[in-house]
Amino acid sequence: MSSITITSVDDAPWLAENFKKGHRTGAQIVGEHSKDGICVFIMNFEPGFATELHSHSEDEVMYVLEGEMRMDDQVMGPESILLIRKNSEYKFTAGDEGVRFLNIRPGTTRYQPASES
Repeated sequence: MSSITITSVDDAPWLAENFKKGHRTGAQIVGEHSKDGICVFIMNFEPGFATELHSHSEDEVMYVLEGEMRMDDQVMGPESILLIRKNSEYKFTAGDEGVRFLNIRPGTTRYQPASES
């Protein structure tokens, strides 16, 4: 079965939406969330937001649209692309202006907090 979805970023529906520190945060979805399809999200995080060390059960691609994110000593701004292989542990912190990025994964993935030693 063939399917093409065209969505403007401004028209992508919000799955979760909050206002923190004067910034709109949360996740928007592009297309339909499907277990067997491609999951595409626009993620929005406020300045200084930090994830915990974690991994996902599937590969993912992240494309920075606005702001920046920091991973260790790396700073990724607009047009930076991250390819993260499944089960790779990582964490990031949003920059001083927050970060907005496109997140693409093959189907539904499982979030896995890092195991504690």
